[in-house]
Amino acid sequence: MLLFSFSIDGQKKTIEGTVTAFGGIAVEKAEVMIKKSKTSVFTDSKGFFSIEGTGKDKITVLASGFKKKTIKVSDLNSSGEIQLAVAKGEKGVQMAIENGHITQNVSVKAIKFVNTKLPYALGYNNMVQLVKGKFPNLEVTGSEIILRGRNSKTNSGALIILNGASYPWSSISTFNVNDIKDIKLYTGSEASRFGPGSGNGVLEIILISDQE
Repeated sequence: MLLFSFSIDGQKKTIEGTVTAFGGIAVEKAEVMIKKSKTSVFTDSKGFFSIEGTGKDKITVLASGFKKKTIKVSDLNSSGEIQLAVAKGEKGVQMAIENGHITQNVSVKAIKFVNTKLPYALGYNNMVQLVKGKFPNLEVTGSEIILRGRNSKTNSGALIILNGASYPWSSISTFNVNDIKDIKLYTGSEASRFGPGSGNGVLEIILISDQE
């Protein structure tokens, strides 16, 4: 369980959580580092870690065979679970075993997980987490999606296109993330093909069809 409370001035507190992969397998000996201070700890046999940080910090997790993951402390969910993605398919699984991050007896489950098509939104609990997680250069502010460095001459956020039609973020924000097939972000000339309102970027969302 994630345990932390932070004051406005960034007072340090204890952050506790777990690092997992392959749908819930604990990742042992993963390095969990506070990005700003460069202090780090390693997860135990259950994937558990405990480290000092603040609500403004970012945590980076490193483990052989997995993609590096960086997440804001403030974006951690209530369970404190950080899920890693394998870097090189079955080769990544083997690297994880060789470096002691997972055990040989879970290799079959790990390989099956790697070779199974996963939901696009795996690891995200809601649309805000999904958008911010997939596109770190986007900000969610009230009723808008804001692309950092947007055109300051206009007051609107990014244009949101859902299955070919324009919708306000307020209509999208409560969607079930498991219904999302894909999200793409367009800027500049790529965004302009969507017409009026595309000057601040376009977030295109595609839902899973009934046949899928």
